Amino acid sequence: MTGASVSESVLRLVRQIEEFCAEPARDTGPEAAADLRELSRGRCMLDLKFSEMAAAFAATDPYDADGSLSPIHWLRLNCHMTSGAAGDRLAVGEQVASVPQSIEAMAGGDIGFSHLALIAREAIALQESGSKRPFDETPLLYKAMDFTVGRFRNYCHHYRHSVDPEGYAKQEAETSQARALSLTTGEGGVLWIRGVLDAEGGATLRTALEPLAKRNAKGDDRRLDRRLADGLVEMAHHALDGGALAQRVGQRPHLPGAISADLSQGRRKIGVRLQRDANVAQRRFTGDRRRAHDAQDSGVHQARPQREGQGM
Repeated sequence: MTGASVSESVLRLVRQIEEFCAEPARDTGPEAAADLRELSRGRCMLDLKFSEMAAAFAATDPYDADGSLSPIHWLRLNCHMTSGAAGDRLAVGEQVASVPQSIEAMAGGDIGFSHLALIAREAIALQESGSKRPFDETPLLYKAMDFTVGRFRNYCHHYRHSVDPEGYAKQEAETSQARALSLTTGEGGVLWIRGVLDAEGGATLRTALEPLAKRNAKGDDRRLDRRLADGLVEMAHHALDGGALAQRVGQRPHLPGAISADLSQGRRKIGVRLQRDANVAQRRFTGDRRRAHDAQDSGVHQARPQREGQGM
């Protein structure tokens, strides 16, 4: 894409940002905290403007002429962002008219851009489900003003199920079909693992792994990623030794002799630990599902009262 020049307003803004970045930051606690909060609010406003511009750009076809497969693909390549970040900005830009109260709350610093993006995605999900129910941002906004982004993301799943259970179930079924796992052998037999799971599959794997990823003792200095990998190997050993795979495939899988010999001493410890942790994992998984069900039944439609002295 050639022949276009940057607008004077954008150039002026970037110059001001460069000047700001060249100034020393205040480093005392209270002053830095005040600056960070206001700078975050300004960053959210810039993200909103970027979203509006990105949505307008996506409605044209220059990205196609530029060789990109989609607007998200173009944003990834030219604006140096992930697919998720690009999708969030397109979602917000396309739903500006549907979330005016949320935009006002973000402008006032009550929520962040990530909250706004989740609300916009809920509006899109309801539209795409074919439901005739109009989108109401109010209950989501109330929760966004109280919840962290991570907690609000989980709440949105329960909310979507409550307002459109059929559409939610259909989406979950489609997502489960997108599960994928690739195993690539590297030099020396090292195995590279890459994959994606739907929400339920991911929760099941996490619930099974987390008890195994705990530190063994006070001197256990393994990082979390190492402990999770060790837990995955422990589960694989348990599946091999328990005979479950043999029942499914008709014969017992075998490890290479040298590896099997090296690992044999640890298998007794693995079996004892898995027996100890199995009940813990099951209780946690059952508790998680029960809490999700309770939130769905009783917490979704409860609207938080407005803050004292604050309008929407």
